[in-house]
Amino acid sequence: MLAPSDVTSNLKRQKMNEKQNTKWCAVYTRKSTDENLNSDFTSLDAQRESGEAFIKSRKAEGWQLYPERFDDPAYSGGNTNRPALQRLLATIREGRIQTVVAYKYDRMSRNIKDFVKILDLFDKHGVAFVSVTQQFDTSTSIGRIFQTMLMGFARLRSQTWAATASLSARPSPSTSRSRKCRTSCGAVRIAQRPAAGSRSIP
Repeated sequence: MLAPSDVTSNLKRQKMNEKQNTKWCAVYTRKSTDENLNSDFTSLDAQRESGEAFIKSRKAEGWQLYPERFDDPAYSGGNTNRPALQRLLATIREGRIQTVVAYKYDRMSRNIKDFVKILDLFDKHGVAFVSVTQQFDTSTSIGRIFQTMLMGFARLRSQTWAATASLSARPSPSTSRSRKCRTSCGAVRIAQRPAAGSRSIP
């Protein structure tokens, strides 16, 4: 039988291990419009419930719900100018969150370039991203492969846009020839005009 001091020591050790294995998980929610925001139960509430249930299902792995809410009502996903998202990113930079859970990955952003930048910031701070309904989890090997594919696609799109912009800025060959023709023809016409005060030879 263990002495009281041994029991106390074991409990302290157990609590320390639990604390070390705890993964604080934040739920991020977003709704593009203000429709039905004043109702008793909104889509933000539905998204949060889904995220909380998912975190609870991973409790054996040390997942714990981060108490602060990160809800962006009536904010577009086309940019990152959202107060709750910016608070979430600041909290991640402070090292207080290990996982971000969202109902779908487009809740984070509808802009693939912004989404890849957000995932890159998560990576730098050792934070995983989970989409509840799409089985997208960057803490798994399959999730990391998908993340790499997204990053590659974003780079390809950026390079394609840059190349297209460069080509559109250049004058086309036909335009150049037309300009040269107008310039040379104008010079010929000027050269063919009689000088002021001169007489034509009969």
